[in-house]
Amino acid sequence: MHKLQARNIPSDLYDRVQAAAEKNNRSLEGEVRHAIASQYPAPGTEKLPQRVQWQQETADRLRRLVTQLRMDDFWRFRGPGSVVQFARTVGEASPADFLDWLDGSSPLPFEAAERIADFTSCSADWLMDGWGSPFPVEDIGSPGDYEAFFSPAGPENYRYHLIRFPDESLYFVRYDRQADIWTSGYTGGRFYLGDGMGSGGQGNLKSFLRFLKEHCSNLRIDSHDSREDSAYIEDHHPRWLLKDAEHTMTDWLSALLKGEVPAHWQNTDDLRYVIAGFKNVSA
Repeated sequence: MHKLQARNIPSDLYDRVQAAAEKNNRSLEGEVRHAIASQYPAPGTEKLPQRVQWQQETADRLRRLVTQLRMDDFWRFRGPGSVVQFARTVGEASPADFLDWLDGSSPLPFEAAERIADFTSCSADWLMDGWGSPFPVEDIGSPGDYEAFFSPAGPENYRYHLIRFPDESLYFVRYDRQADIWTSGYTGGRFYLGDGMGSGGQGNLKSFLRFLKEHCSNLRIDSHDSREDSAYIEDHHPRWLLKDAEHTMTDWLSALLKGEVPAHWQNTDDLRYVIAGFKNVSA
C-alpha cells in the first residue's frame, strides 16, 4: 500500500472535508480516500452520465435490430439491407444521423424511433428504453381479437399464415402487401392444436375453427408446421418463421376444417374430438 501526504491545505477546504467525514461516519483519512477513489475510478468502472448511458444502451438495441432484421430475412426482395438503405427507407435525409444513433454519439429522437418501428414492426418502447420485447406478439386468442385480426379493411391486400409449433401452440402472421406491414399474434394459451386443453380449451378451439370455416373462406391463408422453438418468437421479426416457408407449408388447416387430423401429428386425441363435428358442416 502507498502513502500520500499533502501540505498547505486551505483551512476552508480542510473544514469541508472534516464536515463531510463526520456526516458520512468516516475518519478524515477515510473521507479523503473515498474522495480520491471517486475522482479517479478504475478503467471500465467509470459512472457515465445518465444521458450518455441511455444513448449507448439505445445504440446497442438499434444495432441489435439492424443485425436481427438481416438474420431474419426481413430484407428479402427489398435490397441489400445496408445501413444506407435502412436510413433512406425510414425517411432520413442522409445516413449521417442514423450512423450517429448506431454509434451512440447522438440521441435517437422519439419521432425517428416511431418511424423505425412502423417500418420494421418492432416495438418503439423496446427501442427507446428496453421495455418489453423487440417484436411483441399480440394475444388474439379470444373471439373478438381474432375476428378483428382476420377482418381488416381491404382483405384482398392481406395474406395470412397459421404456424403450428412443435409444442402444439399456434402463431398467426398477417402481411399487408400494400402497406408492407407485418403483424403477429398467438392464442394466449386459450387453445392448442393438440392434447391437454381441457374442456375450456376444446370449446375455444372449436369456436376458432368454426369462425375460420364460416367467415374466412375468401382469405388467402397458408398453414405451416414450424421446426422452431416458440419461446423465442418475440426476439424475431415475423418474417423469420417464413424464411423456409416452402418447406414448412402443409395443408393441415384445410384438413382440420374437413374434420381430419394430419397423420404425422402427435398427441391429437383432444383435437380429434373437437373437429369431429366439422365433417358435416358446409364451408
